[in-house]
Amino acid sequence: MNLKMRVLAAFWGASLLVSACTLDGGLASGPKSIDVLGGEITVAAPEGYCFDQRASRLAEGFTVATPCGASRLALITTQIGEAASAAVAGAENALLQLIQHPDGRALLSGAGDPSTIFVHHVQVHNHRVEVFFSDTASSLSDGLQPTQWRAFLDYQDRMVTVSVRWWDQSPLDQAQGLAVLRAAALALVGD
Repeated sequence: MNLKMRVLAAFWGASLLVSACTLDGGLASGPKSIDVLGGEITVAAPEGYCFDQRASRLAEGFTVATPCGASRLALITTQIGEAASAAVAGAENALLQLIQHPDGRALLSGAGDPSTIFVHHVQVHNHRVEVFFSDTASSLSDGLQPTQWRAFLDYQDRMVTVSVRWWDQSPLDQAQGLAVLRAAALALVGD
């Protein structure tokens, strides 16, 4: 499967699951790590975050983490791809270019429409491609800002997407969102 198709699968799976999940809001407590895909992979949350087991789709490799306690600082989603789907390491620049192309923007869009996507910034960091973008598609979850950070990386021979979004009433700036994204990636892969 080529890079574009692997990225398409990762984008599409994450987009569908985010739009379908029901959030608990701030969790009083919850697990800090959680097994997905029948126990094949363990996903860890960054410091201060807990997994929402109701909103996560563990059998599908999709997790949702929110701040532990009443805070609603940011929402972190992780989508683990299929076995042997890793495609980022060594192809970071190709993925970076794809994201800036209309086909790549269509993959970022919750509606599959590149006209709903505005890419503010895209960069490579520690074998990850990180993109900060806005999605104006009407299919987005209520109460969440249209801007988000997303990282694409390889983990245990699988392509992974990590997304960070924030609520309307507690918006983050670009630097704060990137810090949460990197903490989530670090918790997952430990780099």
